[in-house]
Amino acid sequence: MDYLRLSWSVHIRETMRYANYCKQRILLANVQSQAVNLVEGEVSRAAVTARLRDGSVIRLRPVTADDKRLLVDGFNRLSPRARYLRFLAPADHLTPRQLAYLSEVDHHDHVAWGALDGEASAGVGRWIRLDDDPTACDVAITILDDYQRRGIGRVLLQTLAVSARARGIGLMHFDVLAENEAMKRLLESIGAVATEEGAVVHYLADVSRISGPEVVDGDVVGLLEAAYRSASAGISLDPDRG
Repeated sequence: MDYLRLSWSVHIRETMRYANYCKQRILLANVQSQAVNLVEGEVSRAAVTARLRDGSVIRLRPVTADDKRLLVDGFNRLSPRARYLRFLAPADHLTPRQLAYLSEVDHHDHVAWGALDGEASAGVGRWIRLDDDPTACDVAITILDDYQRRGIGRVLLQTLAVSARARGIGLMHFDVLAENEAMKRLLESIGAVATEEGAVVHYLADVSRISGPEVVDGDVVGLLEAAYRSASAGISLDPDRG
């Protein structure tokens, strides 16, 4: 009888322990699900609204892996000359590998921001940390033809600078075609210095000397961190991808 009583007592304890384990796993799953939903919401709904020099505003948000269609649409709307100035060579399409590289960014060593007019792309800017100098980065900015000469490039550059400071970047590198006068003027206006001349001009810019954009609504660094968490978790924000 004592043996049966002991066996039954052990069975009850094991059953209760397992029930508590299951309860804890369910609670943990709910917390993780809520965290994922929070990150998804932060990135998919939020944007920074910045003022342009003509008084109008533009929406800015981090580029995510779900923006491939938007990037392709923006590329297709670029004139051949605009593509040439961006890629420093003729380009008629984006390869799948290029598209993955341009959209699947971690927002730590590779940061990209898109400028949006409503839901349409107006431009994109990005920086990529240098392998041999983690305090420096290469920068590229593209503005669609219909949105040029409005100051969107400057606002993107300022947003990239804020992001760079948040990631410990102190020096920006730019390679610009010598014929790209608009980009050269922009860089010289922020104090960038040309260090190599030729068909392609190399500029260096001190990140600490670049002011941030005139933000009307939103938080550049806060949204950058949300994008970083989303990329780190491998979260897809595209409902068609599940």
